[in-house]
Amino acid sequence: MSLSKPKRKVDEAHRKFQERWTLQYFFVEFNGNATCLICKEKVTVLKEYNLKRHYSTKHGEQYDKELTSQQNLFHKSKKDANAAVEASYVLSELIAKAGKPFTEGQFIKDCMQKVADILCPEKKNLFNNLSLSANTVAERNSKLSSDIYDHTEITDSAQLAIFIRGINDQFEVTEELLSLCPMHGCTTAKDIFGQLCDAIEHAGLPWNRLVSITTDGAPKCLNYEHVMSVVLKCINYIRSRSLQHRQFRAFLEEIESTYGDVLYFTEVRWLSRGNVLKRFFELKAEVKRFMEDGRMDVPEFDDPKWVMDLAFLVDITQELNVLNLKLQGPGQLITAAYESVKAFSTKLRLWKTQLSAKNLTHFPTCRSLVEEGTSFSSDEYASAIENLLQEFDQRFADFKTHRDTFQLFADPFSADVESVPSLLQMELIDLQCNSELKTKFREAQGQADKTGQFLRELPPCFPELSKVFSRVMCLFGSTYLCEKLFSTMNFNKCKYRSRLSDAHLEAVLRVSTVTSIRANGFPNF
Repeated sequence: MSLSKPKRKVDEAHRKFQERWTLQYFFVEFNGNATCLICKEKVTVLKEYNLKRHYSTKHGEQYDKELTSQQNLFHKSKKDANAAVEASYVLSELIAKAGKPFTEGQFIKDCMQKVADILCPEKKNLFNNLSLSANTVAERNSKLSSDIYDHTEITDSAQLAIFIRGINDQFEVTEELLSLCPMHGCTTAKDIFGQLCDAIEHAGLPWNRLVSITTDGAPKCLNYEHVMSVVLKCINYIRSRSLQHRQFRAFLEEIESTYGDVLYFTEVRWLSRGNVLKRFFELKAEVKRFMEDGRMDVPEFDDPKWVMDLAFLVDITQELNVLNLKLQGPGQLITAAYESVKAFSTKLRLWKTQLSAKNLTHFPTCRSLVEEGTSFSSDEYASAIENLLQEFDQRFADFKTHRDTFQLFADPFSADVESVPSLLQMELIDLQCNSELKTKFREAQGQADKTGQFLRELPPCFPELSKVFSRVMCLFGSTYLCEKLFSTMNFNKCKYRSRLSDAHLEAVLRVSTVTSIRANGFPNF
């Protein structure tokens, strides 16, 4: 008698068709059998292994490839869409930095489509997906866009620009536009301070981390309004009327003048004032003749004292221009600005002494008039230099307060240990005795980027010195951002775009003045 168990019949297993097999293997149950939806073949034994083997051997390779192809298609479509959005951001950034109207986006897209028709027609659809309408470009720049500067643009709306400068633990400096506040009402100190407080609180910046505030623009240093008023009257007469302007240029060309025109004057810029005065002085004879022919009498041209005042103003503003240019270098540290101001103050003292002795070595325009026989009042002009020196000493009094700190930052290896705070003395001695760090500092000295690299490499045993150095690096050392903003604002808010809204103007200025958009990253796609 056999002890083996009888074989189990299939029917006794009570196998049931599972609904999930339809989605996994394309089978349905029909009359107790599993029927393939693809080839209509029947599988009598309802086992998952049988259905899976049927699908894998007869249909799997074909349909798995199609599924992968469909998935790749969706992934490619998403990738192309993301690339189109990113390209839209890049082009919107370029439009803002170039100061072009938002409507230029559609023109750029049309140009790219024409180019694609010729160079890569198979990829034309990629360019069709670019969204560069005026509203889109404005929105992109609003998303991309975050010193204190006050300027009135073409719509007579004063703009207060607030820049922030900060430093992280790695001594990496960030210097960007925080806010552009339209001043539709008064522009008193109280109003400006209120806007500043609102901007800082809106950005969530802690007041206890504030190191300093730097403002651009100040009252006049020289009281020579009697000269500037006449100069502006003549320039406005010539340039504000197209007929006179054309006639004046034709007149200069006819007499073969060195220059072909007079320059416009911008009230808030010292550089503009210096260039205008110099050109006006060199064309004073031509301007006088033209004004006389136009029946507009300017008696000041016949006053030797007024002409000498003009010459003095030309010489001193040229020197102020040189100083202004030194203060406008991008990435400049506060120590460089301190040295430039200190040097200019020293020059003023020298000029005062020389003018008192009627030594006009550094005043070539005045010297040329003296050589022609014009009298020169040495005491009067020496007094003007003295007033200018007092103005500088008053406005840069903070520089004197922090002089020792600036000198320590500029060259810690030459600093007098006894002159620094006692908290820094031990660290300073250790630093000065480290020959390796001294060599690295000499290589980085005077260069902002290399100075930051040197400070990053400072060992952790100099915590107090690092704090002092980081505070110095937080100070604005240049008016470059203000000058750049001024130029960009004038270019964008011109008479052809005077309806540019405050919000869009702020976005454009923030994008155009930021160092690198990609450093902050585009929005996630």
